[in-house]
Amino acid sequence: MPASKSIDQPEYQLVLDLIRAVRVEAGLSQQALTERLGRPQTYASDCELGARRMDALQLHQWCVACGTSLTNFARRLEAALSSDEKALPEKPPQRVPRRSPS
Repeated sequence: MPASKSIDQPEYQLVLDLIRAVRVEAGLSQQALTERLGRPQTYASDCELGARRMDALQLHQWCVACGTSLTNFARRLEAALSSDEKALPEKPPQRVPRRSPS
């Protein structure tokens, strides 16, 4: 069975929440942020809503425009994922293959 896409995983909402939080904490509107990035305002909206995915370089540019680093973003994401693990549905146990009788 193919792995599900990250955007389909419940943890992805943490990423969306964090990119928005970084912008808001910087005191930037979506318009002000996208002016710094040289993008239309809809870019920020689409990223924050999950309608547009960012690659690592775009995420780095977002962080820098908000006055933070990608490293700081990653630390915050790790902390959010760790604390949110308790709220996530439990994964089903993996099947252990049976040994054939000898």
